[in-house]
Amino acid sequence: METPPTKQRKLVIILLAVFVVVGLFLIFLPRNTIDAPPEESTSENYLDSARIVNPGDLAEKMEGLLAYDNLRQDMRVFAKKQYGKYKDKQLVGFEIKGDIKKAGKKISFEGRYGASKNLVSVTATLLNYQRVSASITDQVTKANIDKELPSNSKREQFIGTLPLATPAYSIDYVETTGSFRATNNDGTDEVKAAIETVLLSSTGAASLKDIQYSIFIPRSAGAYGFPSFD
Repeated sequence: METPPTKQRKLVIILLAVFVVVGLFLIFLPRNTIDAPPEESTSENYLDSARIVNPGDLAEKMEGLLAYDNLRQDMRVFAKKQYGKYKDKQLVGFEIKGDIKKAGKKISFEGRYGASKNLVSVTATLLNYQRVSASITDQVTKANIDKELPSNSKREQFIGTLPLATPAYSIDYVETTGSFRATNNDGTDEVKAAIETVLLSSTGAASLKDIQYSIFIPRSAGAYGFPSFD
């Protein structure tokens, strides 16, 4: 017959074994760390763009932080519209799997969002002024909303094609002010109207009042280089 101390020792050993098993289970339990902010940051840092895990040299391949941020905004919009788990979540995380490929101005990679196990392919074509033409596709559901991505708006895509130059006028973009700067080489009202037509049709704006722009007339056209409209 076992003595009371012996029974107590067995009970202690059993309890310790249970604690060890539970502890190991918690340690190795899969956790969604993709949708969690890194230690040095908070969810507040990802209000408008996705957090990218294992980014590697993606920012370097994007040739600028603005282009990198623009793509991260697209990736967040895609996730918010495609995965219900992100409806009430602030932080959207994406983990890159495999290599980040670059051919000319085209960058591509694959990975998955924290809220889904589906493989997602991402492609970004670099444009002028650090704009991008983005394409994101869920390889399982084939979901693709490229037309709804911020980078693919008419305005952003137009900025990515600038500067634009013709014999009669030129149009460029001023990043610091977020405005368009045009030059009316002939100094005529007809050319001014042509510039404004291009701005309207290329940006998707409802009216000229929605566009911040200036049209300059060069000295060679008999003016003093001041804007004719601002």
